Amino acid sequence: MATMDVKAREWTLEGSGPIVPGHEYSLKTSRNQDKRLVYGVRDYGVNLNWSDKPQAAISFRRSSGSSAPIKYGETVALHVKGGNWLYYKSRTWGINLDFSSDPKYEWEILGEKPDTAVQAGVPLALYNAVEKDMVVYCSRPVGINLRWGTDCEEWFAGIDNATKDYLKEGFKVGWKIAKWLF
Repeated sequence: MATMDVKAREWTLEGSGPIVPGHEYSLKTSRNQDKRLVYGVRDYGVNLNWSDKPQAAISFRRSSGSSAPIKYGETVALHVKGGNWLYYKSRTWGINLDFSSDPKYEWEILGEKPDTAVQAGVPLALYNAVEKDMVVYCSRPVGINLRWGTDCEEWFAGIDNATKDYLKEGFKVGWKIAKWLF
């Protein structure tokens, strides 16, 4: 199970109550004027875009098929309505993400106590177990403004270079200074 930086808790699943597999939610970031992540065709990078309005476009699935509420730290597949199952894939332009017709169980929702139900409306982080990093809003010259936390200089604003290098290396090797930082 991954650890997280509190800064990565920039996402919110809109709605109320626990998050359950198969139900669609709006996924909002607090770092881009409360815009929501949706499918959208792009010339470069993964076909994701931003919407000003809530759109129930994101859902989750667990490999067991259970319909019980998703828990913090549990590995799940992430589906984008109009696209498909979002997964890590190296690419030339934009964040290293793509869509698959088959679920890819490589995402963890982090934020509150592990093994408790993820709740709508509570800030959370999205961790990719393949990249071993959080996906965060961060400007980029090409593709949707998403990056891995360790690749986002904005994320490290105000931190000295030695600390930046330490944190970046730590994320890449599964850094675990504390189980949870709050």
